[in-house]
Amino acid sequence: MPRLVVNPDSPEAWPIELQPGAISLGRSQENDFPIEHPSVSSSHCRITLSDDGAWLKDLGSTAGTFVNDELVEEARLQPGQTLRLGEVTMRFETGATEDNPPPAAPPLPPPLTPLPAVATSSRCKFHPQTLARFSCAQCRRTFCDLCVTARFVNGASRRFCRHCGSECQPLQPQLERAKPPPDFFVSLPRALLYPFQGNGVILLIAGTAFFYILGHLPFIGVILTGYLFAYAKSIITSTAEGRKDPPDWPDFTDWKDDILVPYLQLLALVVLCFGPAFIIAVWRPGTETEARIAYFAALGFGALFAPMGMLALAMFDTVAVLNPIALTWSILRVPLHYLVAAAAFETVLLLEWSAAGALQTLVPVPFLPDLIASFLNLYVTSVGMRILGLLYVNNQDKFGWFSRLRQ
Repeated sequence: MPRLVVNPDSPEAWPIELQPGAISLGRSQENDFPIEHPSVSSSHCRITLSDDGAWLKDLGSTAGTFVNDELVEEARLQPGQTLRLGEVTMRFETGATEDNPPPAAPPLPPPLTPLPAVATSSRCKFHPQTLARFSCAQCRRTFCDLCVTARFVNGASRRFCRHCGSECQPLQPQLERAKPPPDFFVSLPRALLYPFQGNGVILLIAGTAFFYILGHLPFIGVILTGYLFAYAKSIITSTAEGRKDPPDWPDFTDWKDDILVPYLQLLALVVLCFGPAFIIAVWRPGTETEARIAYFAALGFGALFAPMGMLALAMFDTVAVLNPIALTWSILRVPLHYLVAAAAFETVLLLEWSAAGALQTLVPVPFLPDLIASFLNLYVTSVGMRILGLLYVNNQDKFGWFSRLRQ
């Protein structure tokens, strides 16, 4: 029976038995065989098994589908060929016996020799604020570390173009001295003006109307919360990329990826940070004084970890990073900057919460308090996420989260 072996020749190998007909692969649970890996698209590819053999078709994936390290849109699979979906490797097998051996695999290409680094001052095609470190001769584009795929070939780490699959040539951007980021304590007060930069005013007004109107519709809370959390993450990542203006509102094309996944990520963050305080408030262990001390200690724990958890979620886009030990190490790498950023982050949230509660009394006009509260919510969210983004920009080398991409 034809099959795909995921992670072949490794202890984590597992098979996908292929049946006649079309079989879809991707990260979404709606596929015939879900593959839960961040580099795999929601609907990545489809394999059709018929009397003519097995045919592979890419479904417009982001990272591309490769057969024997060649980017393909559609190809006929041969036994023994290696498939790669994003960073997940598979091998196509037919279960042929020695009496009916599979066709011989093509000879391996000669070992790759290191490409000479070329000095340049160009910038990344997709991150204009970032200096390019690699170039693709076929696409004639230059990329930063995050826009190329890293693979080990013949024991050496190589970088390949995500679009055409060709090996990228390393660049040396020393000719252009990158401007150091502004001092963290200098840039922190400027975060208060961030929501009004560029098209920020238009985004605030449109967002206020959007959330105010939908906020009065029943059963819409998950959509609003998930969408706002996705926008909050995009503010952090755009700040990390060096953008000075607020990003546009995210696309809403897939219910799961654009709404449900961000909502579940926020839920996981809240459970990690404030779940212990909730349990203590309900359980109330010990005496009244002991329970109160434990409750406030748990709240302090949540307040300490919430900003770093939010930053890690935005940068990695997976709840796997919500590891208290890993978050603690990240905090200890930048203790002063983090404590200041966390205090500023939570101060603006408390001010917004206090102002929203006082609006009903201060502005006794129908619908106006809720409208102002919606505006303040978006403004404070933008400022808070900008603060976390600036924390990363000024300390990314100390965090070392993506250091492996630069090796």
